[in-house]
Amino acid sequence: MIDAAQRVGQGVRLPKVREIKGVLLKEELIEMKAYVDSFRDDWHNNGCIMMCDSGVVKDAQYLFKLMDELVQEVGPHYIVHIIIDNASNYKSVGKMIEVKYESIYWSSCVAQCMNLVIEDLCKLKGPRQAITFASKVTTFITMDDC
Repeated sequence: MIDAAQRVGQGVRLPKVREIKGVLLKEELIEMKAYVDSFRDDWHNNGCIMMCDSGVVKDAQYLFKLMDELVQEVGPHYIVHIIIDNASNYKSVGKMIEVKYESIYWSSCVAQCMNLVIEDLCKLKGPRQAITFASKVTTFITMDDC
């Protein structure tokens, strides 16, 4: 929103914090719920894969509570798989989900694993061809529409 206001130029009033927290946030929440609801029939017919990226929350118990609420909202029998961040707290959450829901499996994000491998390769300061190749592999994996 700020970027758009900058492109338009001076004289565009940015919303105040209380406006964002109030009306705008409520409108966005309503719009997002409607968007998510448009997929519910697909969940019932095809199942669902949940993806959880890392954020500011570090406490595994709290993350488990949040993910468990999402599982309950979607319906555990509709979730086919959960893909999570590679951080240890998220791995703990994946294990807790598997214990609570025997039909749900989790795995770490492959693209993130590849990025970590590339970072390690870059530290070697040598094999440029390997780095280029690994980068192309990562792009292929993350851009694949399958």
